[in-house]
Parts: sequence; C-alpha cells; structure tokens
Amino acid sequence: MAKEAELYTKLFWDLGPVSVQNFSTSYAGIFYAAGTGLNDPVCHEPLGPSYLFPMGFQTYNVPVFGQLFKLRQSQAEHHIQPVHVMLEGYSLKAVKVVDPASTAFAHRDDNILIGFLPKWPNDSGPDREAEDWAKQARALVQSGIVPPHPLSTYVSYAHGDKPLEAIYGYMPWRLEKQWRLKREYDLDFQIRFYNLVQ
Repeated sequence: MAKEAELYTKLFWDLGPVSVQNFSTSYAGIFYAAGTGLNDPVCHEPLGPSYLFPMGFQTYNVPVFGQLFKLRQSQAEHHIQPVHVMLEGYSLKAVKVVDPASTAFAHRDDNILIGFLPKWPNDSGPDREAEDWAKQARALVQSGIVPPHPLSTYVSYAHGDKPLEAIYGYMPWRLEKQWRLKREYDLDFQIRFYNLVQ
C-alpha cells in the first residue's frame, strides 16, 4: 500500500517540505491531523472569532500559488495577524456523475476548495488588515482560474461577503427554485440562520 501511495505523494516530497509529520490515525483523528480539531488554533475559542474567505476552483495554477506564497511572506513581514490557508480536495467521482441541473449543489465543476481564515483575539474585534489580506489572497487565486469563472463557494464555508449566486449558483433558475421551496416548506420562516434564502 505504501508503494502505491508513493505515486501520489512523490511530487509533494520533491518540494522539500520544511517539516513533516508522519503518522496513522483513526477517522475521528483526521480533524486533529489536519489542524482543524476542536482544540486546534483555527477552532479554539480563546483565539477569538474568525471568518472564512473561501472559493472553489478546478486546477492549481502554479505561478499564482507562487505569488500567493510571496503574499503570505509579506503578511508576516508587515506583522499582520496570522491568516490560515486551507486547501481541501476530495474524491470527486460520485460528484461528477450527477447531472448538475438535477440537484441543489451548483458547483460540481469545482475540484478544489481553498479558504483563507483570519483570526483575532476576542477582545480586539475583527482585524481589518487580516480580513483585507484574506480578500486579496482570494482575489489572487480567482485571477488565476483558467478558464475564468465567477466566484463560487461551498455554502457551509460562506459567511456573507459574497452574493447568494456565489453560493447557490449563477443560473437564475437555481435561486428561483430555492425561493419557491422556501415559500412552500418554510411558511413560518423558521430556517433562517445561515446564508439565508429569503
């Protein structure tokens, strides 16, 4: 099994990572291995609130990611509050076989998710410099998408700095369907917490 995995990991090893942690874990331990467990910095309450600035895209644009690393260095040099950068990729076979017009999930062509997560201490309020950096980083990655397409983001990661179309899809029928279902099944307006369709 390890030999088979080398086919996929060789390119990462060839980068010459500064630090490597190599261990096995259970499914429940994956969150902690990825640094997203309940007590890890991206989730830990004493480090304060945060907003995720996410987007989906199809393929890595290596020169743009080189620029992103330089932008990350400039963040440190200017003593801007840290912004975590999360890259996520999943098995897509089952996602791709479903007709996009048949379901509510609009972004079946996005293969990779990236999110920029600024955090700030509880008592300081939002760190506008860190938020601006996250937006700048997201715009940089967006500029490198080939072929270009509008900003898209996974609904559970969005926090409201994007239009509803970025979350639910840019085809007008998608939001119309959402509004129709809302009027049919939520007459008392009970479902209203997150990235609300109204």
